[in-house]
Amino acid sequence: MDSSGPSPNIFIYDASAGSGKTFTLVREYLTELLISKNPSFFRHILAITFTNKATAEMKNRIISTLIDLSWIEPKDPPAMLEELIESTGLDRSKIKSRARSILEHLLRNYGMFSVETIDSFNHRLLRTFASDLKLPGQFEVSLDTEDLLLMAVDRLIDKVGEERVLTDLLIEFALEKTESDKSWDVGYDLFNSSKILAKDKEQESLESLLSNSLTELLEYRQALLDRVAGLRRLIQANGEGIMEMFRQKDIERLNFTRGYIFDFYQKLAEGNTDMNLQTKWLQNLESQDPYTSKQKQEIKDLVDGLMPDVISTYHATRPLIIELRFLENILSNFIPIAVLKLIDNEIQGLEKELQILPIYKFNRIIGSKIKDQPSPFIYERLGERYRKFMIDEFQDTSFLQWQNLIPLIENALSQQYTDGTFGQLTLVGDAKQSIYRWRGGLPEQFIELDQTNIPFQGAMVQMSHLPRNYRSRDQIIDFNNGFFTHTSGFLSYMAYQELYRTGNRQETNKRPGDVFASDS
Repeated sequence: MDSSGPSPNIFIYDASAGSGKTFTLVREYLTELLISKNPSFFRHILAITFTNKATAEMKNRIISTLIDLSWIEPKDPPAMLEELIESTGLDRSKIKSRARSILEHLLRNYGMFSVETIDSFNHRLLRTFASDLKLPGQFEVSLDTEDLLLMAVDRLIDKVGEERVLTDLLIEFALEKTESDKSWDVGYDLFNSSKILAKDKEQESLESLLSNSLTELLEYRQALLDRVAGLRRLIQANGEGIMEMFRQKDIERLNFTRGYIFDFYQKLAEGNTDMNLQTKWLQNLESQDPYTSKQKQEIKDLVDGLMPDVISTYHATRPLIIELRFLENILSNFIPIAVLKLIDNEIQGLEKELQILPIYKFNRIIGSKIKDQPSPFIYERLGERYRKFMIDEFQDTSFLQWQNLIPLIENALSQQYTDGTFGQLTLVGDAKQSIYRWRGGLPEQFIELDQTNIPFQGAMVQMSHLPRNYRSRDQIIDFNNGFFTHTSGFLSYMAYQELYRTGNRQETNKRPGDVFASDS
């Protein structure tokens, strides 16, 4: 990067497992504190993690390092000292005096030490805006989402016998389950389907679904049932047509190789669509003879004459079977999904009665309400003005969480403050891990940042790679590097393939070990 150009204000560290993510974040955090002449500058930094354990570890590392820096001994300097001398441009004595002053101010104002989980930060936002959002002034946070969902499902089932539509629907569902040799208990299925209510990544689809009344959903279900019945009639008629043609020509099962074709159409004629459409004989239906070489020529000629109709009927029937299976799969889960609105209504009732707010609703409320407010207004209501943002494990940041943070970060990046400092964002993470979407993270979020396709106007990005794995033995690192290279070819999305190809370059830490296989 040209040193005469604008300085970067977004720092991204691509860091795989064991590469020193926490060390890097702590170093960057302390660098910002030490280069500031304000010993309370920690008030202007928001460091976001994703677990309470990570929060505690980062806080402890920051404080313990400040303690070490405050008591630098020439013979036993802290491990991070040399890196801080380089990153701050300060000498040992200056770092020592500033670290002592920062530590004193931090401990006296510990509540302003903003290293916290994303949920904790969101909770603070909601507390600030409780009256604007018409939330109970003293609402409690419900951390146990599953308990809340179970309570809502139980309350809904308790209404069976009181509300006719709901009663008929759940009785029908129970009968469907028993016909499929499953337990008649519908509570388990309703609870499992209700879990979707707590997933951020399904929010857009949920909003569309919950906007429909139960009556509208049942009308849609009836339309699906009518279509399924029509498909079954068409498929069965196609099978009956071919079987009638076989009967007219006295064609029997033994006239075909292993009777495959005969059995297929006989099943269709009987209304049975439970067959494998990927079998080899179906794939070779047009290219292979449908009979053995030992078959009589007279039979061969008869079968050859029928094959054009056999083939064309198959091509006409196959998409009907696929559509039928798709619709039947929808219908098998339709009732639990249809009553999601009713379950959500029960949840809202519980929220009011118990004065609670489920933690999974934090991001949605912020996204729908607070995001539309001007960023400075948000800061004023918080009583703080964050200038520096740090996000650990960025790959675990969900789309909604990231969208909620963007206006806050954008406000900081666009400003130069009275003390001469600028807004800044530091991200640390491993895009490869986001492919698992454990917390709703999207690989594209990290990949796009890697390509400097960023949502902040005029921002300058500096990418860094933490190459060395300090945690694992050499053999483990070599195995992982090779594994990523090998598996990249199995990923269908080209950007993911490239991610895994370029993410296999971790350096070893000169710690040899052994790899062995066990049959047990």
